[in-house]
Amino acid sequence: MTSPANAQSEYPARLRLALRRALALLQRHLFLLKASWPRFIELFFWPVLGMLITGYMSLYVSGKAASLSFLPSFLIGAVILWTFTARSATGMLVLLMEEYWSRNLAHLFVTPMRPLEYIVGLLCLCALRTGFAALLCALVAALVFDFNLLELGLPMAGFIFNLLMSGWWLGLLLLSMMLRFGQASEWLGWYGAFLMEPIVGVYYPVTVLPQWIQHVSRFLPPTYAFEGMRAVFAHEPLPGGLFWHAFALNAVYLVVGGAFFLLAFRRARVRGGLLNVGE
Repeated sequence: MTSPANAQSEYPARLRLALRRALALLQRHLFLLKASWPRFIELFFWPVLGMLITGYMSLYVSGKAASLSFLPSFLIGAVILWTFTARSATGMLVLLMEEYWSRNLAHLFVTPMRPLEYIVGLLCLCALRTGFAALLCALVAALVFDFNLLELGLPMAGFIFNLLMSGWWLGLLLLSMMLRFGQASEWLGWYGAFLMEPIVGVYYPVTVLPQWIQHVSRFLPPTYAFEGMRAVFAHEPLPGGLFWHAFALNAVYLVVGGAFFLLAFRRARVRGGLLNVGE
């Protein structure tokens, strides 16, 4: 039996060992941060994103304080519409990650399925999943906040379709990144859609952004959808050409996204990336 004196003398040694184990765990995760830049980005991505959105929203509200009776409805509508892009893009990433997690990617393409057929299947499945999520959001908004998305009229149907297309090409680019760099890029994939959120004016017009960011936002199709939505809520004339401008950009980006995916898939197949799906 250990005497009280021996137990007391062993206490500092046990404390030092416990501290060393805790420091070893800390060191392990610091090494992970050093070796994986997506993990490092995750440290500040969400705080900075929240700060930018809140800051630009404050600028918008302060400049329009006298005429923002439509703001509550607009914010609810913005959340629902943004679902079509964000959920569509991240949904495609989840579908690919499920093949990684189950180690089924190579087995899937042992079948006669071609990459283009896989893309079409993903797009259809993501459209169904995203539509269900957006419908649920619209139902909650109607029951809780008395917000009817159908009151926005037929133009919103066109803009919703454009937002869905934006999620498609963005999702294809994220899948291409996953095939090219492997699961190490998974962290960055989750941020892909949200990188656009402060730039395309989901909750505020792009005119509150710095001039150089406004030039970038004009090349992103969701910008035109949210500009159109603001015009509808404010009972202003809908600027002509918004739908077709967004559609043309989406069509080009969808072709580019598909080409990147097919190229990344071909390279992954050559280097055995479809088989090496472990951590």
